[in-house]
Amino acid sequence: MTGDSEIWLKPVCMVKDPFRQNCDAILVLCETFIHDKVTPARFNFRHVVNKIMEEAKEHDPWFGLEQEFFITEKNGGFHARPYGWPKDGYPNPQGQYYCGVGSSNALGREIMERAYRCMIYAGLKIAGINGEVAPGQWEY
Repeated sequence: MTGDSEIWLKPVCMVKDPFRQNCDAILVLCETFIHDKVTPARFNFRHVVNKIMEEAKEHDPWFGLEQEFFITEKNGGFHARPYGWPKDGYPNPQGQYYCGVGSSNALGREIMERAYRCMIYAGLKIAGINGEVAPGQWEY
């Protein structure tokens, strides 16, 4: 039976849609709950964090996260390689790419800058971006 399989969504944050800037479109972040609409869904960690933050509110807590990832590009068929890697083989050893110093090391910076501007347009609180230890590896 799938009668109790629904996940209920509770909107918690709305921002301007940076991909459709010429209309009133929005993006909505939601918390998830099981069918009773009260019990947090299995992976609703936002609910847990909110409880902890509420319990510690007299300390004025902050919460931040870091999203680290690779920008990839298709390399024929369904295969993808990290952006800026040689077509055959591997890039130079890690180290020179960290924090994206120099144009030969900041591979994908234009993509990251555009995404960063979209986040600012949307009104998201974002502290910054930086290149990581491999070409095409970044974080917000």
